[in-house]
Amino acid sequence: MNDTKAVMAVSCRLVKKTFDQGTISPSTGVGFVFFGMAAMVLYRDYEFGQRVGQIGVTLCNQYGGNSECARAKHMYGAYLSVWDGHYRDAMPMFHQALKQALLGGDRISATFSHLHMATGMLFGGEPLSDTLREAKMCLDEVYGWNKTAGTSVMAMTTIRAVMALQGKTKLTEEAIFDDPDNDDDDDYDDDDDDDDCRFNEKIYMAKMKKLATNEMLPMYWFYGMKLVILMMFGFYKAAVRIGQHYASVAAEQPSFRHTHWMLFFYCLAMVEWIRQDGGKSAEFMPLIMQNRKKLEEWASHSKINLQMFVTLIDAELSSLNDANVRKTEQLYDQAIDEAKAGDWQLETNVMYEFAGKYYIRNGSRHVGALLLEKAVTGYRHQGCYGKGNQLTRTLNQSLGKDTSDDQRHYPHHQHSLSAMSKSVQVQTEPLSSSSTLPNRDSVSDFSLAEQFLHTDISNREATPEETLLALDVVDLASILKSSQVISSEMNFELLMKQMLQIILENSGAESGVIIIKENTSFLIMGTGSQAEGCKILKKPKPLSEEADSVVTRVTRYAIHAQESLLIPDVQQDSRFSDCETCAKSVICTPITHKSAIVGCIFIEGAVGSLTFRHEVVLRLLSQQVGISVTNALLFKSIQKVTYANVKMIENQKAALEEARKSKEAALRAMKLKADFLANMSHELRTPFSGFYGMISLLSETALDNEQLDIVHTAKESCEMLLKIIDDLLNFSKLEAGKVSLDLGPLIVEEVIADTIEILSSLAARKGLELAYIVDQNVPKTIIGDSSRLRQILTNLLGNAIKFTHHGGVVIRCHLDEKDEDNVSNKISEENDHMRLRFEVIDTGIGIRPEQQRNLFEPFSQVDGSTTRMYGGTGLGLSICLQLVRLMMGTMNVESQPDSGSNFWFSVMVQKDTTIDTFDSSVLRVSQLAHHSILLATSHDHTTSMVQTLLPEFKVDRTADIQHAVAQALQEHYKILLLDIPPKPNSFIAQQLQSVDDDPECELHIVLLYAPASEGHKVAAEAINGAADRRGRMVKMARPARRAKLLRILEQLVDHPRGHNTGTMSAQQQQQPQQPQQRVPGPFWIGSRSSSQQHGTRISDYSNMDELAYFKKRPVLIAEDNMVAQKLLRKQLEKMGFVVESANNGEEAVQL
Repeated sequence: MNDTKAVMAVSCRLVKKTFDQGTISPSTGVGFVFFGMAAMVLYRDYEFGQRVGQIGVTLCNQYGGNSECARAKHMYGAYLSVWDGHYRDAMPMFHQALKQALLGGDRISATFSHLHMATGMLFGGEPLSDTLREAKMCLDEVYGWNKTAGTSVMAMTTIRAVMALQGKTKLTEEAIFDDPDNDDDDDYDDDDDDDDCRFNEKIYMAKMKKLATNEMLPMYWFYGMKLVILMMFGFYKAAVRIGQHYASVAAEQPSFRHTHWMLFFYCLAMVEWIRQDGGKSAEFMPLIMQNRKKLEEWASHSKINLQMFVTLIDAELSSLNDANVRKTEQLYDQAIDEAKAGDWQLETNVMYEFAGKYYIRNGSRHVGALLLEKAVTGYRHQGCYGKGNQLTRTLNQSLGKDTSDDQRHYPHHQHSLSAMSKSVQVQTEPLSSSSTLPNRDSVSDFSLAEQFLHTDISNREATPEETLLALDVVDLASILKSSQVISSEMNFELLMKQMLQIILENSGAESGVIIIKENTSFLIMGTGSQAEGCKILKKPKPLSEEADSVVTRVTRYAIHAQESLLIPDVQQDSRFSDCETCAKSVICTPITHKSAIVGCIFIEGAVGSLTFRHEVVLRLLSQQVGISVTNALLFKSIQKVTYANVKMIENQKAALEEARKSKEAALRAMKLKADFLANMSHELRTPFSGFYGMISLLSETALDNEQLDIVHTAKESCEMLLKIIDDLLNFSKLEAGKVSLDLGPLIVEEVIADTIEILSSLAARKGLELAYIVDQNVPKTIIGDSSRLRQILTNLLGNAIKFTHHGGVVIRCHLDEKDEDNVSNKISEENDHMRLRFEVIDTGIGIRPEQQRNLFEPFSQVDGSTTRMYGGTGLGLSICLQLVRLMMGTMNVESQPDSGSNFWFSVMVQKDTTIDTFDSSVLRVSQLAHHSILLATSHDHTTSMVQTLLPEFKVDRTADIQHAVAQALQEHYKILLLDIPPKPNSFIAQQLQSVDDDPECELHIVLLYAPASEGHKVAAEAINGAADRRGRMVKMARPARRAKLLRILEQLVDHPRGHNTGTMSAQQQQQPQQPQQRVPGPFWIGSRSSSQQHGTRISDYSNMDELAYFKKRPVLIAEDNMVAQKLLRKQLEKMGFVVESANNGEEAVQL
């Protein structure tokens, strides 16, 4: 509790409100627990706090949910239960809290409950291996949920303390928690980027300090536990230094066992320093008494948990003064009794250790050695091998013994302590069965084994036949009967039970255990005895790691040695004499199958009751047992797999049925949505068309500049909104399957050029080059849907311009080389179908490969920043893909970041065979081909485009636009194609003016310009100011078209000299061109300038003759929408018509 007073204030109000109003909410019990905790800390009223907390837990059990119960129980168990009983009594409450927290989805309470379970196992004396496993699981949960300093440090501290006690850390004063340099064990460091996976205290704590919101509490927990471990391993000075820094925090944490341990070992460390240096007494004695007073106060409220600490501190203080030896001994004795009375295993070992050291210091070496031996045994019993080994080495050094031999033979378990308490060691020799003959009670007892009386069945080198024949008939009969029974059973549990019964019956052993290997662990499957019979454990127990467990030690020895063991008296066997057991005979036989150990059989009986004959019978029987166990395990695994498969199939059937229903519902919903949006086309477009039309009409009225700007901005916004609506409606129509192709003849070059012409002004504003290249093998006219092709190209070209900031965009059309019909680049007469490929290549920002996967999905863009920076709905490419698929084609993109993109699509088209193959341009080319042309442009794509449009001409290119006129004159070119940049400099205009000033100059100049750009203005001024001279000058808007370019070249070469070409060209460009052949589409579109094609007023779309013809002409319109009717009426009246309107067709017929 970081702010106890605040907790007290809030909880008091909640408790008072409960008493005043008599209402109980689910969280009322939690408030009572908080109130008890605050009262315990602030007022030291421990019993009162505990009783209030107990009331809170009861309220939560009756009125609270899982989350509230979990929170109340884990806080009561951690803070208050210690004042009512034994510390271990809180463990069941932590288990309940964990379960209820998980059921209630309360990850915080679940984490803390699990943490207190792990620490409770350490402080409660559970085996360290189990504690370590639980702490690791807890740490994994903490890291998997939220890596916070408090929970991480708490779990990590438990892990490091356990590993230190096990002897798996460095165990040095500077790095007692650090992993050894050669340790490749589990990684507990949370830094995944660090190649060194070993735990390092300095690095870890530095990271935790950065994460900690309240640095003191996590540090107190870690360093308080480090103080305990340092003192246990004899580093008392380092322990004192830590205690001086963190002991002041202990008063705020009176309930934690961690606090009790820290103050206890802190006092012991200061006493040890005083013992080594009496000059420290004045400094440390006040601190010792102060901490002892705290422990004594707490012990008065919880004697079973704390009194032993106070008593041992008193004993240590008394040992500093030799005046009252009797009192000191009684205090040590009392401390041991108090620890044993509370069944405190680790604390009892500490009491034994300090009492033994006291007796050794005072000359009672044997008494002290016996106490230290008990301490070592107790430490190892709990799994504290590191502490046990350290205590053994310390004792041997103090007694002047050489430990090298023990360490050489028993590096993990020295037996020097046992040597002091046992004056005689018994070495047992194997009994020879051939030394005496067995007594026979009848003739039937004699068997074939009499011929092999001199065969030693205990001899491991004897053949199986010799061993078998050395047995009597009874043994052979029991083996045969047992094999029949065992081999006939396939149920694993029944097999285990029958095996154990047969083994106990044949051997006469008092009890036995059967151990089976599952995966990589050995598990105790069943136990049996002559008195209680055999039982199979429903939940198999892992083979314990306790050092004094005879079953564990003997079984592991047999497994590792891979041989059967017969021990006449396990208590006298030097390998297992340190185990706490009585005198008894033991047989342990591995169960093998195909040289692999699958389990082990362990039986025990009275000393001398088990002989080598029993061991041989068990060894022979274990071979059949191995086969049966393997078969039973296979059968069991097949049953599990079969059950799992059946359950999986049932789940899959249910999931498939659910998926089918969900899919049908989704399809119905999608169809309804698509039909709705597709049918909304008229209803959505009509009001927006009215809105846009009225704004257009408003822009033609008398407005000042500010009003014109506002109207212009409104029109642009309306156009953007109409584009979005069109995309949505097109997409919905495509989804609903209501889009069909309108096939007809079209000219490929005209479709591409029209697309570029629409967007040329946008590209010019960004200073981008636009060009197109149509390969020569592409037919001029094909059968296809020109509007859909134009829609796809417009979308792709618009995107390319939008995402390109430098360079340009080129559209290329050619036959798809991957199509088998196009490999020869010829179209056969029998098959007029072909696959055309269109490519839109830009030099823009590019797209990363991982971003290309979802590019053609509806409403998908590269990322969120694309929408914010460039706008759009993410539907354009999806619509294009569906239109391409409608034309039996494919679409994809090739792109790299910062290197541009190539969006391409291929469609299936048909050559138009109805058009006359004669081309009038051939005659023009034959007349003009002898003229040389100089193209002045800085763009490579423009060069390729012009050379493709004029393949019959010799076109030379110069990139020096500013000096192109001088070069053309110097090298005597007849025609100069000058590509004016969107933002030209004044030098180009000066060069053009210099040409106009020379009437004898015969150079013809064609000015290529981008509409609505500064280059357009320069070209217009050059044409308007052109003087009479032999050479002429004309302007042509990009993109250049072959037919239009050939007509202009023909006019330049064949027109009489001295005529004002600029005026003539403008007049001719305004007149529609009559087609020389029957081809689709109006040719006059290609000859108009951009400003003429896209007027800003209604009258701009008609010439003067047409407007004169329209004037006073009557028109009848029928429109049911009043807004649309009004708009149409005003637009027609602007053109001069006399309009009469009807609300529907019936009224129109009547009129």
